[in-house]
Amino acid sequence: MELDTIENQDYYVQCWFEAEAMRGQFEYFTKDYRVSLVPFRGDCSVSIKWELAKNLENIYVKYEKPIKILYFGDCDKKGYQILKAALKDSRRIGNS
Repeated sequence: MELDTIENQDYYVQCWFEAEAMRGQFEYFTKDYRVSLVPFRGDCSVSIKWELAKNLENIYVKYEKPIKILYFGDCDKKGYQILKAALKDSRRIGNS
């Protein structure tokens, strides 16, 4: 019998979402998949972005596979800004 593990997947997948209040919905829809959930609570602080970057770095070292991030936020200006800022700062921190 072969279990479905992260080692057998092509990618490591994280689901980022803007509102902590939606955690239950994301848990419900991802329960059958190997997906890490990362709620934001709106704009992330620099320390949270640092933790995101270091977490992604550790995941890559551990699994040595591409990381896919699925982001769900409000379809408004702020929703796009939150994602853009999180990616920009996490990449900058990860490269330092």
